Amino acid sequence: MDGSSVMLKILTCLITFLLIGATLFGLRRQEWEFTRETTQIFQNVRLCQQTLWDQQTKIAQDTNPIILGQKIQNIQGTGSDATMPIVGLPQQVTNANGQVVPSVVMQTPVDTEPP
Repeated sequence: MDGSSVMLKILTCLITFLLIGATLFGLRRQEWEFTRETTQIFQNVRLCQQTLWDQQTKIAQDTNPIILGQKIQNIQGTGSDATMPIVGLPQQVTNANGQVVPSVVMQTPVDTEPP
């Protein structure tokens, strides 16, 4: 083996290792970018989930049968909006398992004609 053959083999190995190193560096950078994007998407999902939970809580508070019944009785007491359906206070109803389930009794107003 002469010296030029050995140098050619060393140069080939060096170039091969440099290409492998550059490829690995690119793959790691791409992995980092994917991780960053995934984290950002996950944070957006969490934010949307929190907004949804806040909206559901607000809806649950605003549609509580007891509070709705009291509000409607207050409206009836003042005589405003007589064409609105009357919602009674919740009655205790049990389901097949014997658990108490709140329900609202819907009644139609006696006077359906506008005043």
